[in-house]
Amino acid sequence: MPDLLFELYSEELPASYLDRAIDSLPRAVFQRLSELRLLLESASEKSVRCTGSPRRIVFHFENVLSEQASKEEELVGPPVSAALKEGKPTKAAEEFAKKVGVALEKLEQRDVPGKKGRYLVGKKKTAAQPALAVLPQALVDILKSIEFPKSMTWVPGSKLRFARPLREIVALLGGEVVPLEWNGVRSGRVTRGHPFLAPGPIELASASWDAYERALEKWKVIVDREKRRSRIRELVSREAGRAPNEKIVEVTANLVEWPEVMTGRFDERFLEIPASVIRAAIEGHLRAFPIADANGALASRFAFVANRPKNETIVRGNERVLAARLSDSLFFFKKDQEQNKLKEIAPKLKDVVFQEKLGSYSEKQERVGKLALELAGALGWKSAETIGEAAALMKADLLTEVVGEFPELQGEIGSDYARRQGIADEVARAIREAYLPRHERDELPETRTGIALSIAERLDNAVSAFATGMKPTGSKDPLGVRRQVIGVLRILRERQLSVSLERLVASAAANLPEAALAPRKKPDPKAGPYDFAAARRALATEVLEYARGRLVTMAQDEGHRSEIVQAVLRVGFSDVPDVWSRLDALERISREPWFLDLAKLAERTRNITKDAAPGEPSSDSLQKPAEKALFSAIEASRPRVLDALSNRRYDEAAKLVFDSLFSPVDQFMKDVLVNDPDAAIRKNRLALLKVVHGLLAERFADLAEVATSKTA
Repeated sequence: MPDLLFELYSEELPASYLDRAIDSLPRAVFQRLSELRLLLESASEKSVRCTGSPRRIVFHFENVLSEQASKEEELVGPPVSAALKEGKPTKAAEEFAKKVGVALEKLEQRDVPGKKGRYLVGKKKTAAQPALAVLPQALVDILKSIEFPKSMTWVPGSKLRFARPLREIVALLGGEVVPLEWNGVRSGRVTRGHPFLAPGPIELASASWDAYERALEKWKVIVDREKRRSRIRELVSREAGRAPNEKIVEVTANLVEWPEVMTGRFDERFLEIPASVIRAAIEGHLRAFPIADANGALASRFAFVANRPKNETIVRGNERVLAARLSDSLFFFKKDQEQNKLKEIAPKLKDVVFQEKLGSYSEKQERVGKLALELAGALGWKSAETIGEAAALMKADLLTEVVGEFPELQGEIGSDYARRQGIADEVARAIREAYLPRHERDELPETRTGIALSIAERLDNAVSAFATGMKPTGSKDPLGVRRQVIGVLRILRERQLSVSLERLVASAAANLPEAALAPRKKPDPKAGPYDFAAARRALATEVLEYARGRLVTMAQDEGHRSEIVQAVLRVGFSDVPDVWSRLDALERISREPWFLDLAKLAERTRNITKDAAPGEPSSDSLQKPAEKALFSAIEASRPRVLDALSNRRYDEAAKLVFDSLFSPVDQFMKDVLVNDPDAAIRKNRLALLKVVHGLLAERFADLAEVATSKTA
């Protein structure tokens, strides 16, 4: 079976376009080739090799069928009553026969599962075609499906678009060219080498990936994106003595086809500037890598990636660019030290609007500080003084010159300046930590003050976004609420903070000004005053439901099965560390041989008591031996089960319920009529079963969710 190689060679693509284009390809390729019946049954999206460089996007698929697999499908047509009238075929029957491609007399008349009456049924055979006959249009469809943030036209009169003008198309099935044309470019077997180091044409004999990769490497192109990243990591680590910033590795790998690393220097006088500013200038402005000295301190050197061997002109050019940036930074830094003391400029935040309906940054700081103090109090932390001071200063660096130039350093600069200005170390650390984590894999705050402020900041941002109509949707998240909520969940989990998320979200909503909660449409004066309390409750519920959704995604991403997640979250998720404890425990016990019986017990007791009112069973109403035995079993086991649950020994609690109650409940269900005509007896029997279900379902997990899934 031949391989399929498809390469699109274009003018240089923006670095930010390449990853998105490559990542969008596997699904499109697999789906299109599957539709054409050109793949083996064992093939999957993972079988598609997709990669690229600044000038090419390529995919490769091993073992494509040279001819489509034959296809036969059974089609169900109209009911016989509509297909035949007085023994003669109707137009509906004729159209169905035409669709199937057989004569009317070859259609069957028979019963069809799920339908009433008899129907016309026929088997449609689709003729197989050679792969070379169907691939041209498929490859064009795949080309069109590639996702770019923006695209362009370049051929006069043509509406076809691509990120940059397309110059060559390689389309090979085995050793044969797949003939196609798109926007004036015909497919062939010729690609191009490095635009500066080896710009000549490269003729490919076949679709072999190894041969393709070797040919390009000979002409100074490392086509595999991951190999370019690895080479950059290796070369930068050799120069810098440490692993490089992965984000810069990913960006620079998309800028070059033959990575080489060079080093430059800057004047040591710039080391007076905070290290975070120098790093931001090197990484953000130059897309380069800071170098540390033997002690781990920032050195006056940097490494950068180029698309050609070492060249002093390139080095000097990068040095000049960085020197200009650092010269400006030094000027702003010195101005801040003279004029912008944090304690002096913080009061000016009352004049800086955070959001029209949410007030100033000063008001936001007050909300964050208030919520952080509530969190600290709930956890028994005695951090009121440092929380108050850090909350008052955490946004002050917004008014500094350096943050004006480097907005991404908000918090970093405030923390650095706080230390330089003699502010307590925990306050200085908390100013920085209030902004952590900045992204999903970022570090978490460590100090109690930093943790409290970080959680409070993110919850205030989340309720603010939902209240003002800027909540996240499937495609948009203007205020980064998803990142903010995941940050809260990560901190609570990884720092093992058992505090009520529900209470914190309610408090965050309660702290918002009424302007943020006011209805967007003018209320009907006849309806009376607007119920702000109800609006705050609804807001808190909406934010909590969003947080629940993030927890579900996080748990499933870590490999927890959907039914396990639902069983645990059905009980509650306000105590985030406990959620993860219960998930892990349920995963463990779900592998026990007795678990399915326990889950079925939960399902039976839940189903029969779902409409029953809560209440304690009474020994006075017990009639039969089986219900007396169940009552006794509950009385004997409940204290031990509740003790295990209180101490989060969930495995032990589940086993206790199974050992103590499975057999008594099973006998009860065989011997006792639950829905007894006598209301008091019926109520007592339902109460018995409701207690059994609630033992685990109220504090651990509703195992009926797992039983239902297993049954399905």
